[in-house]
Amino acid sequence: MSYIYQSSIFSGKAYVTREDVECMLKWEKEKFDKLKEKFVELEKDRNEEVKLAKKMITAERKTRDENQAKYEMLKKKYGYESESEYEDFEVIVTKFKNKDGLDYLRGTDNVIYDIKTHEDIGKWDAETETITFDKDEAVKLKPEVLSAVD
Repeated sequence: MSYIYQSSIFSGKAYVTREDVECMLKWEKEKFDKLKEKFVELEKDRNEEVKLAKKMITAERKTRDENQAKYEMLKKKYGYESESEYEDFEVIVTKFKNKDGLDYLRGTDNVIYDIKTHEDIGKWDAETETITFDKDEAVKLKPEVLSAVD
């Protein structure tokens, strides 16, 4: 059984010749070869990206492991038990003069800090507008301040 195709592209004839089919096959093969080359290029690029990503992951793991080793060394050296002691955080503080006439730093979390050492020395009570000093810190205060603590 034979089919006759309209073929104005190749020869302008009312049927497809063997030369027309060969020309179409050649053209399709060229398209296929170009697509194959493009695929090979894309595969090569993808492999390079995968290699680069693996290198980056390896470097990140190495850095993480080095930091973990440093942390463990410092933990042993200084005897810290909890990781929270290493956490860095910022507290916004404002300088203010208390009723005792001394300057302090008060954090947004109402923690009172020594103005010189920046150590936590007590808690601000907003209702009474007074400082509740830590017991350890109360011993270090001036006598006139100490009487206010009691």
